[in-house]
Amino acid sequence: MSAYYLAGYLSLAIPSVLAGLATTRFGLTHTYVAFGAAAAITCGAAGWLGSRLTPESHRPNAEVGPAVDDTPAGSQ
Repeated sequence: MSAYYLAGYLSLAIPSVLAGLATTRFGLTHTYVAFGAAAAITCGAAGWLGSRLTPESHRPNAEVGPAVDDTPAGSQ
């Protein structure tokens, strides 16, 4: 359980520290634009990757057949 806590903490702490360091060098406006662009690209990449890795049967628009076989026994 502590691994999840550590991963969550680091996922917020590392970008914050990097943004603070970048702000002192490049200024707040440039850092804000770059950080926002990086966040948008990361979210887009995660969405694209998630859509590529999700099986067709789990997608909302996938057509799924009946859950029960409706054909009478012996009529094949």
